[in-house]
Amino acid sequence: MLFRSKVLFGKLFKTNKKIKNSYQHQTYYFQLPKRTKKETPVVDIKCSYIPERKTAGSAAYDLIAQLPTPNLLFKAGETHLVPTGLSIEIPEGKCGLLFVRSGLSLQSPLGLANGVGLIDSDYRGEIKVPMRNYSGSKRHLISNGDRIAQLLIVDYFAPTLNRVKELKETVRSDGGFGSTGIK
Repeated sequence: MLFRSKVLFGKLFKTNKKIKNSYQHQTYYFQLPKRTKKETPVVDIKCSYIPERKTAGSAAYDLIAQLPTPNLLFKAGETHLVPTGLSIEIPEGKCGLLFVRSGLSLQSPLGLANGVGLIDSDYRGEIKVPMRNYSGSKRHLISNGDRIAQLLIVDYFAPTLNRVKELKETVRSDGGFGSTGIK
């Protein structure tokens, strides 16, 4: 995988000379692009804590339950809007996506009530996470300070939509829901 990504982002050429910062494969060299130091963008937040990415490779920020009481009980089938205490100024051209933490979804019957949450760049209120207990019989308790969700900030594409009578044909056309097979 690593080698393939270098091929995709590098420059492919043929030469007889050894090139600095390149990898040889047969008689071809793959020159890696020069790394440029990017400044980390800064996003303003209003919160009693700073959401963290727990590792350097983590894409999303952990959001913490900021409950008015020490605990919140989810009875079977119940949905609650869980406050995080976080308000954020997402830059224009980006949006926030909310996901349940994978550990929480594996160890409990809780999940996001709407699957994935969307936070628009012009929203300035507190982020609240709609959580649902998907169990038919189990209860679950979350405590104030528990990490409950993850916030991923991503670019989005918002084109002008053009209404037409017909769309261009493709091989797939309107086939969906398994129409391309399983394997």
